[in-house]
Amino acid sequence: MEREPGQKIPNYWGLFDMHGNLREWVLDRYVTSSATAVTDPVGPETGSTHVVRGGSWNINAASCRSARRTYIEPQEFFNYCGFRTIVKLYGLSGVVSGDKADGVTLTLSGAAAATATTVVGGAYTFYGLLNGTYTVTPSLSGYTFAPASLDVVINNFSVANVNFVSTQLKLTISGSISGDILPGVTLTLSGSQSGTALSKADGTYFFTGITNGNFTVTPSLAGYTFTPASKDLTVNNTDVVGINFAATKQ
Repeated sequence: MEREPGQKIPNYWGLFDMHGNLREWVLDRYVTSSATAVTDPVGPETGSTHVVRGGSWNINAASCRSARRTYIEPQEFFNYCGFRTIVKLYGLSGVVSGDKADGVTLTLSGAAAATATTVVGGAYTFYGLLNGTYTVTPSLSGYTFAPASLDVVINNFSVANVNFVSTQLKLTISGSISGDILPGVTLTLSGSQSGTALSKADGTYFFTGITNGNFTVTPSLAGYTFTPASKDLTVNNTDVVGINFAATKQ
């Protein structure tokens, strides 16, 4: 009767379904037991007879243990003997450096899909991957990465040094003054960053080196009022333009 694996209690090493269903035909070739203690013997390098370990459904419970050992030839067939398939898995790792190292999300696509987050120091690892072609893409709001992504081929070995360099976005807030006066108006920036700028002869102004955040821009000049009196804005990975004000002489 078939059933889903992992439904019963695991053995001492945390492995499920090791005993009692089928005897297991293993990689080790058979040789008679050694008179002295041997750790993890693999048997002779040549020969067709392989070790069969453990018990099966047709023998008593006392024999359902990994220490039970016999042998069969590969051409023999028994309904109480089988083998366990094992897939070798690999890792993919790297480091993010630059303006931001920790807290960067790495997205894996291609032969498998997964995400990882860099720890302090910028290291990250994807575990349990099969052979195949993958793409790793870093992302974090407010930052760009070089390269933007990397293609990686896993072919029987783990892959390291899939590295990226982060650069914090430096953005711009800009606008213009119109109305009764154009140049010489002070624009005060407050919020996530602070600073001041003066409007130019054509009324334009700029704040540069801005990172993501929430801000307020307030114009001022003695003898003038402004509409609106101030403006709130959010910078999110792109420049903000058109923060404009109209000046009225008092």
